[in-house]
Amino acid sequence: MFGVLLVSCSSESEEYAIAADQLCKCMNESGSDLNDTSDLKMNIGVCLLDVKVDLKDPQMLTQVEKKCPEIKEGFEEFIDDM
Repeated sequence: MFGVLLVSCSSESEEYAIAADQLCKCMNESGSDLNDTSDLKMNIGVCLLDVKVDLKDPQMLTQVEKKCPEIKEGFEEFIDDM
């Protein structure tokens, strides 16, 4: 007798969506200058202090790109510097 186990990744994907929402909201509230790379990366770092997901996971970048594309490049640079 064989059984089939189906595992859903939806809760993990949802965690990345929530983390991106929190980041985007925090960045909007920070008043960060999107043209100042150092200011942008510093604010991204502050906004991500309480995030509990793997920031280097491609799901996080995908969610950031969907929810707040204006900080995508700064987020990528922040991750590259980690």
